[in-house]
Amino acid sequence: MAGGFALAAQGAHVTGVVPVGLAWNRAIDTGVAGADPYAGIPMSKINLWSWDGQHASAYGYYLEGLLMFGRVTGKDPLSLGDNETVANDMGFSKPQTHALQQIAHDELAATNQIGQ
Repeated sequence: MAGGFALAAQGAHVTGVVPVGLAWNRAIDTGVAGADPYAGIPMSKINLWSWDGQHASAYGYYLEGLLMFGRVTGKDPLSLGDNETVANDMGFSKPQTHALQQIAHDELAATNQIGQ
């Protein structure tokens, strides 16, 4: 699917696609987030889905925001730090905040989108 998005971006003459879906996959694959909202998310994992299992939760949208921040500014999402106020205002723990920033960092680095 990411390849299709990249091809569509090329055809639309845009500079790229923010890899939100790939970051969600990375969060699941690395054990940061639960994989199946319908089967229940283990307490030790972040739930990226809202109550309906179709839309993002605050955690999912925060991850998306981190990716947008990194892509638009060229700054590393880890530069925000564990005391970042939006995550704090939403009640995220410092480990959750750091984990999501790390996922965003890793995905942007893997797709060469930090510092562009």
